[in-house]
Amino acid sequence: MIIRNLSGNNLKKISNLLQAGEVLVCPTDTVYGLLANVFRPAGSRKIYQLKGRSYHKPLILLGKDIRSLEKFVVFDSLAKRLARKFWPGPLTLILPTTTLGKIVSGGRLNLGVRIPNCPSLQKILSSVNFPLFSTSANPSGCPATTSSSAVIKYFQKKAGAIVVTKNKFSGTPSTVIDISRFPYQIIREGSIRKKDLELILRVC
Repeated sequence: MIIRNLSGNNLKKISNLLQAGEVLVCPTDTVYGLLANVFRPAGSRKIYQLKGRSYHKPLILLGKDIRSLEKFVVFDSLAKRLARKFWPGPLTLILPTTTLGKIVSGGRLNLGVRIPNCPSLQKILSSVNFPLFSTSANPSGCPATTSSSAVIKYFQKKAGAIVVTKNKFSGTPSTVIDISRFPYQIIREGSIRKKDLELILRVC
């Protein structure tokens, strides 16, 4: 199913398929993503299967606001400072999981979380009222894409629905920083530069 506008009826269809454990392909602020209901393990498993992704590689959790993510990860003062500076936007914070976070992530001690700066995705997150597990919408080993034709080719007959909008992408993946331990580690430098993070972290 291809969805080209986020009308009330289409938002209801998206909510229903996510509740049923299906996978949604949707634009984010960086690239197209594969999305699944955090509370439906079947959806997460389908993401791994569709992408051909190793189960050793965790998904990240996208939320509409910090409050929705605090149920799953622990925000200390540094995490909140980074969130206030860079969210909504392309910064993924790896934080310690709460008890609920461990349950939904298969026992992981930490989890990457982000609030995306994408009106379409924010509209979906607000409509369904639960966070979404996510990874880039491309087969493992292939580049992440901002092309609607590419994701339709890859996933039309496999995902529950594909959202196609006139979204503006950065085309660069999010920066990932692990602050669940010390010293903090920048796992991937993406849209947000290391030097910009260091202004907040106050490290050389």
